[in-house]
Amino acid sequence: MTTDTLMLWLNTEENILTERLRPYQLDSRNRIFQAWLYGARSVMYQSPTGSGKTPTIASIIKMCHDAGFKTLTLAHRDELIDNIRGEYQDLFGVETAAIKAGLRRDYSIPHQVGSIATYINSLDFDPDLIITDEGHHCISQTYLRIYAAHPKARLLMVTATPYRLSGIGFGEICDDIIVGLPVAKLEQMGNLVPAKLWAMTIYNKEQISKVDIFQGDYSESQMSELLSDTDQIMSVVDTYIEKGEGKQMMLYATSVEHSKRLVEAFVWRGIKAEHVDGQTKNRKLIFERFVKKETQVLSNCEIATEGNNIPNIEIIGLARKTKSLSLYLQMVGRGSRPAPGKSEYYLFDYVDNYWEHGLPNREHDWKSHFVGMPKGEKKKKDDVIERQFELEAETGEVFVSSLSNLPSGFKGRILQEVDPMNTKHAEILRRQQEKLAEIERKKKAKQEEIERKIAAKQEEIERKKAAKLAEIQRKNEAKLAEIQKRKEAKLAEERRKQQAKQEKLQRALDLKNAEIQRKEQARQAEIQRKENILLLKMHKKEEWNRRTKINSLISHVQYEKRWERSQDNSDRSKKQSLESRQRWEQISDQLDKMKAAAGTNNYLLENAELNRLFNENSHLSRQEKMENAKIFQAQRIEVQFEISMRSTHNLGNALLRACQYSQEKGYPKPTFSFLEKMAFPYFDENGFFTRTQFDEAMATLKLYDEVE
Repeated sequence: MTTDTLMLWLNTEENILTERLRPYQLDSRNRIFQAWLYGARSVMYQSPTGSGKTPTIASIIKMCHDAGFKTLTLAHRDELIDNIRGEYQDLFGVETAAIKAGLRRDYSIPHQVGSIATYINSLDFDPDLIITDEGHHCISQTYLRIYAAHPKARLLMVTATPYRLSGIGFGEICDDIIVGLPVAKLEQMGNLVPAKLWAMTIYNKEQISKVDIFQGDYSESQMSELLSDTDQIMSVVDTYIEKGEGKQMMLYATSVEHSKRLVEAFVWRGIKAEHVDGQTKNRKLIFERFVKKETQVLSNCEIATEGNNIPNIEIIGLARKTKSLSLYLQMVGRGSRPAPGKSEYYLFDYVDNYWEHGLPNREHDWKSHFVGMPKGEKKKKDDVIERQFELEAETGEVFVSSLSNLPSGFKGRILQEVDPMNTKHAEILRRQQEKLAEIERKKKAKQEEIERKIAAKQEEIERKKAAKLAEIQRKNEAKLAEIQKRKEAKLAEERRKQQAKQEKLQRALDLKNAEIQRKEQARQAEIQRKENILLLKMHKKEEWNRRTKINSLISHVQYEKRWERSQDNSDRSKKQSLESRQRWEQISDQLDKMKAAAGTNNYLLENAELNRLFNENSHLSRQEKMENAKIFQAQRIEVQFEISMRSTHNLGNALLRACQYSQEKGYPKPTFSFLEKMAFPYFDENGFFTRTQFDEAMATLKLYDEVE
């Protein structure tokens, strides 16, 4: 970024971008370039919160983009990164890339917006210009390391408050400061809205005097403990309900726990409120609900002081006391942004920050703060004259006061801060107020002295009388108490002895009853055990007898069946042998007769007749074999039936096995009459196997369809 380039930009009409910038923004931008032109490398740009610093910076980014220069904008929170990128794009259409944890970097885009916590670990971008958002942090070591890593880049520190609580200036880092318009001027122009201050102190001077100062500011833990008292918490809620209920309030708390207690109190009173701090994971959603007015109160701790842009904030609530002018202005500045229908915003100051730093539109010497103090020199006040405020009491009385003579517990509305240079007006009002206050003080002191003496005398009389009566009452009560104590001790001893005697008798009786019950239970258990053993033996014996009878029946029937089959087979074999021999004899006789009648020389006749007789005999033999095969199949089925009866003792299973065996072997399906005939020998008059059981088995096993 050379001097020639700077001169070219300042003199080129099309790069001024007047249609997008307000006149004071354009002037600030040109003064920044002039500072660079006159040799400054690092420039600090100050402009109040809400005045539009981002459009000014966006126009500089646009000019760098047109000239082919690379820029790096640094911010210390992810929310700030997203807001800055969005405004660069919306205002001048400049595309930017983000450098933050969890995102892939794209250095092909010349304009980067980065998280300082992320970029410090890489330092791998080569910008021509580095812009630092909230530039009053620039003297920290993290920022200094980044600046040192890019010695050729120009620097621009952007802040509303070039101020450090320690009093250290910025001259060692920044070569010059560009100061924008003051808050009061921007309010007159309509670019900011003024504050309407309501003072409600929730502690007394003695309490605040006991709070330690740590690193230049009030101790956070002690202030949090002081402000977390229930009455003080409810005072914050009551003030909101009385003066601003229904409006959007951004509330600043001293600590995280203090903020959470405030939110609990608001919710308890039926007001929609939420808390947010640096550890809150869903901060974006909480802020969105507040912007959409789904919640009325957003309480925070050190998270909504910088880079927060919510124009619809109508109330700023200060429940955090600070000696830091920068922190004070960052907090109150959140309510100064204009919005449709918004002509002012309420400033509820519960902790007297306005006494420490003045009203939000108080003018400050930022160049002195920029220069800072030499080491060892005590910090100076902004003004030599003690701040004077014109106040209106709830009674309607208007007077001028300062912190030193403000009545304790004063509650009212600050109308305006008296110009410290207008000493004549302030002195007249102060003297008038002092004179009236002195007369009122003497009158009140005299009346209080008279009332004190009368009250003291009356109190002494009442004290002596009460002491005498108390002594008499004490003696009587002591005597009665001693009598009652002895009586109660005697009665207690008698009750104890009687109770011990009763307990002893009861224990003996309980032991005796328990022994009797135990013996009776043992006797009943023994009787039951013997009965169970006897019943078990009887059941086993009955079952054994039953199975023995069934086995005997089955064995008897099967023995008879085998005998009958062997007899039938033997008789059939004999019969068939006899019939076969008789047929052969008949055939032989017929052949002899035929030979005798026809003669022995007729060979053809003999051979034909012999074949005919052989065929007739063969046909009869085949019929016999087929009949034998059917008989053998029936016998094999009967054998399978008998095996199943012996193994299962179940008529239905045996019938099913007979049918399955017939199917497995490819035999013809057994007929109902065959099954009935096969099962009939097992029917017994004792009821082991009956015709009814046979019918039930056939129906249950659905064998009728298979055998018919």
